[in-house]
Amino acid sequence: MNTATPPRIPAPPPVPLSFAHQAAKASWVAFVIFFGLCMFTNKPDNHGNVLVVLFAFFWVLVGFALGVGALCGIRRYGTKGILVPAIIGIILNGLIILLAAIMLVAAFDKARQRPRAEASAGIIVREFSRSERAHLWQPTDRTRGFLQWETLTPPGLSEVAMGLALVG
Repeated sequence: MNTATPPRIPAPPPVPLSFAHQAAKASWVAFVIFFGLCMFTNKPDNHGNVLVVLFAFFWVLVGFALGVGALCGIRRYGTKGILVPAIIGIILNGLIILLAAIMLVAAFDKARQRPRAEASAGIIVREFSRSERAHLWQPTDRTRGFLQWETLTPPGLSEVAMGLALVG
């Protein structure tokens, strides 16, 4: 009787995950990146850096697209390891996109209503030329290493109209 153990057969090399598997995981990871960027850059006393928020929103769009791309790979690679992470990523990123769209529509509506409210309040808004705007702000102190600016309000012009004129 031969009691010798047979030689060990080496395990096959691990199969690399397909694009669909990696995209499904990256879909919800993109939301985590968005959440982390927004949580750690915004402080209660300010609105955070606009570029960081735009960069974070870029990750939301990428995550949504990767989730949809991962779902397209289900036919070829099956649902195991693709369906649940892709659906989670699409739902999380889709909610952020939906909230951003709602806030954008509300902001446009508010901006559209603003001239009507000013007109009903009797505020006269005048457009200033570039040269007029340059003369409205005058540097007052250059000794401390930075400039302080003084607003020169022309006679008969309200502070609200000044703010609107200088923004435009």
